[in-house]
Amino acid sequence: MPIQTSWLKSEKFIFALAGMLLFFTAWPSAASNEPDASFTCSGTGTQTYDPGLLLLARPTVINNTATFNQCIGSPVKSGQFSFGPFQTIADCLLSSPSGNDEIDYVWDDGSTSHFSGTFVVTRPLGQLIVSSAGTFTSGRFEGHAVQSVITYVAPNPLACLADPGVTALSGPITVTVLPIL
Repeated sequence: MPIQTSWLKSEKFIFALAGMLLFFTAWPSAASNEPDASFTCSGTGTQTYDPGLLLLARPTVINNTATFNQCIGSPVKSGQFSFGPFQTIADCLLSSPSGNDEIDYVWDDGSTSHFSGTFVVTRPLGQLIVSSAGTFTSGRFEGHAVQSVITYVAPNPLACLADPGVTALSGPITVTVLPIL
């Protein structure tokens, strides 16, 4: 008889343990409803300039858009963002601004993520490379670190000589979303 009582106590313990595990794993995370999400999206980024870029720096209004048509390892399949217009001093070859980014991503399922971070522009061999790093501070994937790189194709140097100048650049973008640690 003592063996049957021990077995009953063990069975109750197992059911209680299973119930607690189910309860706590189903409990939502405060930072993100998908804390383990880790994925990479790729697509195309475009930057427009008004007036177009010339060899000499001048005040220029810039608009940015990016479309991701392939997200790998993600609960979302595609997305996009845009920011601007903003005004800065820009030229074809030398200006390399850096600063703060505030961008709203819109995913294919209608959800959004607000990105807050910093960016830096480099210009190796005439290309315009924009690297950005920060965090989704609200919305879907809140709390996840984010890194992106857009490599705009080098402008035609002849277009930099006279108006209208270089009015747009485009190139591949990669966005990486990291899991919450």
